[in-house]
Amino acid sequence: MNPIMRNATISISIFLSFVAGNAGFAQLTKLPDQKTPQPKSQHYNKDSFKKLDQAPSNFPVPLYKSNVVSTDCQEATSLSGMHSIAAIIRTNDPPLTAFEWYQSEVRSEGFDDLKMPQPTGLPGGFEVYYLKARKPGQALVISCSRMPKLPQTVINITVTAK
Repeated sequence: MNPIMRNATISISIFLSFVAGNAGFAQLTKLPDQKTPQPKSQHYNKDSFKKLDQAPSNFPVPLYKSNVVSTDCQEATSLSGMHSIAAIIRTNDPPLTAFEWYQSEVRSEGFDDLKMPQPTGLPGGFEVYYLKARKPGQALVISCSRMPKLPQTVINITVTAK
Protein backbone atom coordinates (compact mmCIF):
# COMPACT_ATOMS: atom_id res chain seq x y z
CA MET A 1 0.00 0.00 0.00
CA ASN A 2 1.14 3.52 -0.76
CA PRO A 3 2.85 4.94 2.40
CA ILE A 4 1.10 8.31 1.96
CA MET A 5 -2.30 6.62 1.77
CA ARG A 6 -1.51 4.46 4.82
CA ASN A 7 -0.41 7.46 6.94
CA ALA A 8 -3.45 9.49 5.89
CA THR A 9 -5.77 6.58 6.68
CA ILE A 10 -4.27 6.02 10.13
CA SER A 11 -4.43 9.74 10.94
CA ILE A 12 -8.06 10.04 9.89
CA SER A 13 -9.01 6.88 11.79
CA ILE A 14 -7.39 8.08 15.02
CA PHE A 15 -9.03 11.50 14.62
CA LEU A 16 -12.46 9.95 14.12
CA SER A 17 -12.13 7.67 17.14
CA PHE A 18 -11.51 10.71 19.32
CA VAL A 19 -14.35 12.70 17.75
CA ALA A 20 -16.82 9.98 18.71
CA GLY A 21 -15.81 10.66 22.29
CA ASN A 22 -17.83 9.90 25.37
CA ALA A 23 -20.92 8.31 23.66
CA GLY A 24 -21.75 11.90 22.70
CA PHE A 25 -19.77 13.99 20.32
CA ALA A 26 -16.80 16.19 21.06
CA GLN A 27 -16.15 19.38 19.15
CA LEU A 28 -12.61 20.33 18.37
CA THR A 29 -12.19 24.05 18.87
CA LYS A 30 -8.60 24.49 20.00
CA LEU A 31 -5.82 22.41 21.43
CA PRO A 32 -5.92 22.20 25.22
CA ASP A 33 -3.07 23.73 27.13
CA GLN A 34 -0.80 21.46 29.16
CA LYS A 35 -2.59 22.36 32.42
CA THR A 36 -6.00 21.20 31.21
CA PRO A 37 -6.56 17.54 32.15
CA GLN A 38 -7.85 15.43 29.27
CA PRO A 39 -11.08 13.49 29.75
CA LYS A 40 -10.34 10.00 30.97
CA SER A 41 -12.16 8.51 27.97
CA GLN A 42 -9.29 9.66 25.73
CA HIS A 43 -6.57 7.83 27.68
CA TYR A 44 -5.38 4.50 26.31
CA ASN A 45 -2.76 2.01 27.37
CA LYS A 46 -0.13 1.39 24.70
CA ASP A 47 -1.38 -2.19 24.38
CA SER A 48 -5.09 -1.32 24.14
CA PHE A 49 -5.21 -1.25 20.31
CA LYS A 50 -5.79 -4.60 18.65
CA LYS A 51 -5.97 -5.41 14.94
CA LEU A 52 -8.90 -7.62 13.98
CA ASP A 53 -9.01 -10.08 11.09
CA GLN A 54 -12.55 -8.92 10.29
CA ALA A 55 -15.32 -6.79 11.74
CA PRO A 56 -17.12 -8.45 14.65
CA SER A 57 -20.43 -10.11 13.79
CA ASN A 58 -22.22 -7.51 15.93
CA PHE A 59 -20.69 -4.52 14.09
CA PRO A 60 -23.67 -2.14 14.00
CA VAL A 61 -23.54 -1.16 10.30
CA PRO A 62 -22.73 -3.25 7.25
CA LEU A 63 -19.33 -2.85 5.64
CA TYR A 64 -19.24 -1.34 2.17
CA LYS A 65 -18.73 -4.06 -0.49
CA SER A 66 -18.65 -2.30 -3.87
CA ASN A 67 -15.27 -2.19 -5.65
CA VAL A 68 -13.45 -2.79 -2.34
CA VAL A 69 -9.66 -2.99 -2.48
CA SER A 70 -9.04 -3.69 1.22
CA THR A 71 -10.69 -3.67 4.65
CA ASP A 72 -8.92 -3.34 8.00
CA CYS A 73 -10.51 -3.43 11.44
CA GLN A 74 -9.18 -2.61 14.89
CA GLU A 75 -10.53 -2.15 18.36
CA ALA A 76 -9.47 -0.37 21.53
CA THR A 77 -10.75 0.18 25.04
CA SER A 78 -9.91 3.37 26.91
CA LEU A 79 -8.94 3.46 30.57
CA SER A 80 -12.47 4.68 31.40
CA GLY A 81 -14.06 1.69 29.64
CA MET A 82 -15.02 3.29 26.33
CA HIS A 83 -14.85 0.56 23.68
CA SER A 84 -14.20 1.57 20.06
CA ILE A 85 -14.20 -0.51 16.90
CA ALA A 86 -12.94 1.01 13.67
CA ALA A 87 -13.11 -0.21 10.10
CA ILE A 88 -11.04 1.29 7.32
CA ILE A 89 -12.25 0.38 3.85
CA ARG A 90 -10.54 1.33 0.59
CA THR A 91 -12.70 1.33 -2.53
CA ASN A 92 -12.41 2.46 -6.12
CA ASP A 93 -15.88 4.06 -5.92
CA PRO A 94 -16.17 7.86 -5.57
CA PRO A 95 -16.57 9.18 -1.99
CA LEU A 96 -20.09 10.48 -2.61
CA THR A 97 -21.27 7.05 -3.83
CA ALA A 98 -20.09 5.35 -0.63
CA PHE A 99 -21.39 8.18 1.55
CA GLU A 100 -24.89 8.08 0.07
CA TRP A 101 -24.98 4.30 0.58
CA TYR A 102 -24.02 4.75 4.25
CA GLN A 103 -26.62 7.47 4.79
CA SER A 104 -29.31 4.94 3.92
CA GLU A 105 -27.72 2.05 5.85
CA VAL A 106 -27.22 4.06 9.05
CA ARG A 107 -30.90 4.99 9.18
CA SER A 108 -32.01 1.40 8.49
CA GLU A 109 -29.80 0.13 11.36
CA GLY A 110 -31.69 2.32 13.87
CA PHE A 111 -29.23 5.18 14.26
CA ASP A 112 -30.75 8.62 14.55
CA ASP A 113 -29.68 12.16 15.32
CA LEU A 114 -27.73 12.16 12.06
CA LYS A 115 -25.43 15.13 11.72
CA MET A 116 -23.64 15.79 8.47
CA PRO A 117 -21.41 18.83 8.89
CA GLN A 118 -20.16 20.43 5.71
CA PRO A 119 -16.37 20.65 5.64
CA THR A 120 -14.85 24.00 4.75
CA GLY A 121 -11.36 25.16 3.89
CA LEU A 122 -10.22 21.86 2.39
CA PRO A 123 -7.23 21.89 0.04
CA GLY A 124 -7.99 21.70 -3.69
CA GLY A 125 -9.07 18.31 -4.90
CA PHE A 126 -9.67 16.81 -1.43
CA GLU A 127 -13.15 15.29 -1.18
CA VAL A 128 -14.68 14.35 2.15
CA TYR A 129 -18.19 13.49 3.32
CA TYR A 130 -18.82 12.98 7.00
CA LEU A 131 -21.65 11.93 9.29
CA LYS A 132 -22.20 11.36 12.98
CA ALA A 133 -25.10 9.40 14.41
CA ARG A 134 -26.13 7.69 17.58
CA LYS A 135 -28.47 5.18 19.06
CA PRO A 136 -28.78 4.20 22.72
CA GLY A 137 -25.36 3.18 23.99
CA GLN A 138 -23.48 3.76 20.72
CA ALA A 139 -21.97 6.65 18.82
CA LEU A 140 -21.05 6.31 15.15
CA VAL A 141 -18.76 8.40 12.93
CA ILE A 142 -18.31 7.71 9.23
CA SER A 143 -16.17 9.59 6.74
CA CYS A 144 -15.69 8.91 3.04
CA SER A 145 -12.72 10.75 1.59
CA ARG A 146 -10.34 10.85 -1.32
CA MET A 147 -7.09 12.76 -1.25
CA PRO A 148 -5.83 14.57 -4.34
CA LYS A 149 -3.77 12.40 -6.69
CA LEU A 150 -4.67 9.17 -4.90
CA PRO A 151 -6.83 6.64 -6.71
CA GLN A 152 -8.94 5.25 -3.86
CA THR A 153 -11.66 6.43 -1.54
CA VAL A 154 -11.05 5.71 2.14
CA ILE A 155 -14.08 4.97 4.30
CA ASN A 156 -13.49 5.28 8.05
CA ILE A 157 -16.13 3.91 10.40
CA THR A 158 -15.74 4.28 14.15
CA VAL A 159 -18.27 2.94 16.64
CA THR A 160 -17.86 3.82 20.29
CA ALA A 161 -19.83 2.32 23.19
CA LYS A 162 -19.52 2.43 26.97
